[in-house]
Amino acid sequence: MKYSIWFIGCLVIFSLIGCFDDKGTYDYKDLNEPIWNTGDGEPVINVTCRAGEVAKFRASPFFAWKGDSLKRAGEVRYEWKLDGVVIGEEADFDIDTYELMEKIGMTQFSKSGTNGTFSIIEKESGIAYMVRAYITISPTNTSGDWAILSKKGGNAKLSYVKCARNQETRKLEFTLLEDLFFENYNQDIPGTPLALAMSNYSTNIGSLGSVTVITDQVGYEFNCENMLKVSELQDDFTSLPANFKPIDRTDCYESMTTSGVHSFIAMEDGSLYRRQMSMNNLGGDFMSIPLAADEKGYKITKFGQPRWGFGNVPCYDEANNRMLTILFYRSGEPGPFPGFPGGTEYQLSKLATTEPAAGMPTEGWCPVWSFPEGIEFLHASYAGSVSGGGWFTYYDQMNVFYNDKDGNTRWGVYTLDQTTGQTVNNAGNKDVAFPGNKLTKESVILTSGKVNGTMLNYILYSNGSEIRYVNKQENQDYPFVTLEDATDRVTYMTYTVYLDYEYLIVGTEQGKLLFYNVQEMKANPELLEEFDLGETIISAKELSSYSSGDRY
Repeated sequence: MKYSIWFIGCLVIFSLIGCFDDKGTYDYKDLNEPIWNTGDGEPVINVTCRAGEVAKFRASPFFAWKGDSLKRAGEVRYEWKLDGVVIGEEADFDIDTYELMEKIGMTQFSKSGTNGTFSIIEKESGIAYMVRAYITISPTNTSGDWAILSKKGGNAKLSYVKCARNQETRKLEFTLLEDLFFENYNQDIPGTPLALAMSNYSTNIGSLGSVTVITDQVGYEFNCENMLKVSELQDDFTSLPANFKPIDRTDCYESMTTSGVHSFIAMEDGSLYRRQMSMNNLGGDFMSIPLAADEKGYKITKFGQPRWGFGNVPCYDEANNRMLTILFYRSGEPGPFPGFPGGTEYQLSKLATTEPAAGMPTEGWCPVWSFPEGIEFLHASYAGSVSGGGWFTYYDQMNVFYNDKDGNTRWGVYTLDQTTGQTVNNAGNKDVAFPGNKLTKESVILTSGKVNGTMLNYILYSNGSEIRYVNKQENQDYPFVTLEDATDRVTYMTYTVYLDYEYLIVGTEQGKLLFYNVQEMKANPELLEEFDLGETIISAKELSSYSSGDRY
């Protein structure tokens, strides 16, 4: 046994000596890997293209070589793959979008992009250096684009702005398609334009929803996929009310629910009509009987700005000088957890008063349930959400701006009970002097209530040709933009929500449509684009499948 162990030990030692003495007969190759220049985070090349256009695949701006780049370029080949199919063998190439769709067997558009790859492959060794490519193929019209309503003599003009990010420079580029209705039908939209209403989730019309143009003569609804007229508002009523003269519209919907879109129309006499679509928006008409609030009645001619989803809509009651709310709540019996009804549940809505509960101390609150006589209402908007004190219970907060009887501008914030619509106690409730300049009926006010959003801290407002902003944390007012023409006036402002408040759109009385970079709030921001539509801009609405933040 002793000799066996000795023999095995000798074999191991001689084997090791042989390894040490091995001079090596292997070929070693220095890898000259590309240096990827795709920005921070995971390396990815984004390609976005639209139906009917040329898709531009560009990889050259996103990699470089050490040493002789021309020599290295001759040693490699390139390969783009999507859904397992090779779609290109050049670093940079163009392809018609429909041809691309045919190559990969794509028969319908997706709301999200598709993961593919871009590879640099060494010709000699076959070694591949790969990076993810994210390809988005969308219809001709897509999320992030804009519908624009403006005046055209005594009629209305509907235009369209495409927004795309240049793949190489990563800068936004805007393209104007002017007066689409005239281009398609060789006639104008009759009447003075009053409102533009976006219903992003009206999938009964199209995958991108619909947009409605309201004038003092007509209410036309358009399919956002192609901006073709599909109906008139009176077609959506089972029985047309005698007072049918729409002047504003708003739509609410939240994905992943058993409910369809809730649509509301305000008539010239101040009454509100509702349509509640069935699940998947398969059916539903506007009621011929208006919504009721209480025995006082109401007059609402304009909707305030809510949040996305089934967000409560603030409404000023002109007849009774108070705020009302289109309040959303869920059906069903009380469930095992607060805020979650039991059984099958559906989204319901009602017009609710904001009167606080009897005996509730209201000192320091904004008296939205009964404003003092002589005030001038200016604007109402979603201000954010706060905890309702229970599990998964949240209350909406609303901004309200008004001038008191002495002409001083005030800013109020009030909190709504999600179940009753009553104004409730919260540390955020207030009624204070507005930190900016005096506002008028012609002032345009823009706020954001998106939690942790970049614009939550700012209130933008205009007076004439000047735009200023209030920093809420500092309670301080700052200059922002002054139009080049001092005789011009700001008539509309809105943020992009789809691109996370990256830019601001400003419309003016003389027809200027301006796009400003607001990634940093400062005076004289970068002007990204300017169009001239000739006459007053009434409204701009964004096509978007995005479901978080504000609904402008």
